[in-house]
Amino acid sequence: MYPLNKILKSLHNIHVSYDHFRVYEQYATIDAIAPGRVEIMAGRGSFTEAFDLFGYDLENYDELFIEKLEILLKMNKEEILDWKKGKFTPEVNHKEIYPRTKKPIPISVATGGSIESTIRTAELGLPIVYAIIGGDPLHFKPYIKG
Repeated sequence: MYPLNKILKSLHNIHVSYDHFRVYEQYATIDAIAPGRVEIMAGRGSFTEAFDLFGYDLENYDELFIEKLEILLKMNKEEILDWKKGKFTPEVNHKEIYPRTKKPIPISVATGGSIESTIRTAELGLPIVYAIIGGDPLHFKPYIKG
């Protein structure tokens, strides 16, 4: 018998390499198989090489992430999606997104530790995960209460 108290967390780059609809559908499918055991950590990614591959301009790095994160949050919260066309996302008029979870999937934001990302995440009321890819972990001390 396997323990049932494990949580599956996965970091994905929401900016370019994943479609926001597919991200929700994939995680909702996992949740249907193992209810309450999946969480999403949404991050922009530390490598920007994929921007050219997907036709995005690196100057839109922040805007692209924010818009795709906002539509993912809305899909997670509402069974029927209404979304005005954004700069990077299509208009969606009263569409059901399936599969659905019984309750919203926990979503946090993974960041490399910029103060701007920390403030934006706090303003959205989302949990934050600091990804220490390299360097001194003490760099992150000013961002946490201790």
